[in-house]
Amino acid sequence: MKIVSWNISESKPWKVDHLMGLNADVLVAPEITCPEKACISDSYDIKWYGIEYFFHEKKWKGLGIIWKKGNGIVPEWFNPQLEYAIPLIIEDYLILSIWPTKPTDGRLKKPYPQIAQEIIENYAMYFKDYRTLVIGDFNCYVNQYDATKQSGDILKVNDLLESYGGHALAAGFTIKRVKIDAFRARMNAFVSDFFGGSRPVSTLTVDAAAPPEDLNLEQTDALEALEPYGSGNLRPVFALIGVTAKNVQDVGQGRHLKLRLAEKSYLFDAIFFGVTEKTSGIHNDMRVDAAFHVQPNTFRDTTSLQLQLLDIRPSLTPSNRELKDREIIRRLIAGESLSKSEVNRMMTTRGQFAGCWRGLDRNISKKRGAERDIYPWLRALAESMGGAESFLRTCLALEIFRERGLIEIQEREDNKIFVKKISKSVKVVLEESPYLQRLKLLKKAK
Repeated sequence: MKIVSWNISESKPWKVDHLMGLNADVLVAPEITCPEKACISDSYDIKWYGIEYFFHEKKWKGLGIIWKKGNGIVPEWFNPQLEYAIPLIIEDYLILSIWPTKPTDGRLKKPYPQIAQEIIENYAMYFKDYRTLVIGDFNCYVNQYDATKQSGDILKVNDLLESYGGHALAAGFTIKRVKIDAFRARMNAFVSDFFGGSRPVSTLTVDAAAPPEDLNLEQTDALEALEPYGSGNLRPVFALIGVTAKNVQDVGQGRHLKLRLAEKSYLFDAIFFGVTEKTSGIHNDMRVDAAFHVQPNTFRDTTSLQLQLLDIRPSLTPSNRELKDREIIRRLIAGESLSKSEVNRMMTTRGQFAGCWRGLDRNISKKRGAERDIYPWLRALAESMGGAESFLRTCLALEIFRERGLIEIQEREDNKIFVKKISKSVKVVLEESPYLQRLKLLKKAK
């Protein structure tokens, strides 16, 4: 594939003719005039973004990406709010064309390197799905907006590098192969020192948990007043806590996750780019917490609200049903009264006890034990148990295993639980547990 990038300032006819004559598969053309004036060959398609007045002169100048007809597509996740950045998918490549610059209305008063960085950060989630090239006029050079060649902690390793930098936000460098091991060791030591020897943890800051009734197109339109977004004004991140995943499926040739999030009578379409059902660990009817941007999605002339997911996990919060189930187990252990219905719901089969134990075997180390988030762990064990009333009966099985001396459990205030299996040299009879014996007596009495 032949790719050409040329800052074609002025877009004079001879320049456009020369560009077309290169017979490239893809042409990235910063500062090109609008398609109506550029006279692009009919054998090419073009996607263009620009403005009529550029620095108060009527120039019709913008960014264009041009490709041979039928060979590429601009993906649905193209974000026109990021001015002067256009992605193109061609074969297995993502070609991100960029030209960071300023509109004439003065809305975006940022250094060009910062604009370029924000463009790349926005599209970075898709890089792992394609062979990615970022191409264009970066407008980034030494001394622009006080940028210097030596910045930050590059000084800690610069003696190993042949060249580096260009501006304060530059991350590129050139290094000889024989120095890579030394560079790796020094960078690892620097990072370890910076984090105090502990492993860094990736975090996502959520601005607000959104009530489902407030998620609508009107509110999405109102958020436009907060634009433009950037490193000093990040796009708002919202969350839905304890909702149910529905219609979970992979889309986009198996590269992306599409699902619906349900809460009471509300149902929201959601898309998670670059993540699949398998890698997310999410499945139908799972209780989840989701973080997202809100955005309008137009399909076949119909616009609806879509949640662009940034992260999703098994919910750390219990449902009302789960809280009631754990309260029933507490009352059983405490010897308090139980209804006939509650007793029947707790009648666990031998197969369910075995399924729960196999689940413990799979995810709990016999020597060290394991710390887990309580509710996601209980739900996963309930799936291993299977059958009716699996969550309630999993809670019961764990208490019986603990009473029989098979496991150690320590529940903590931060909704964490520590579990460790205990080796036994003698056979343990579950039916001898006082909890099961009480259940049998209650069932006979009722």
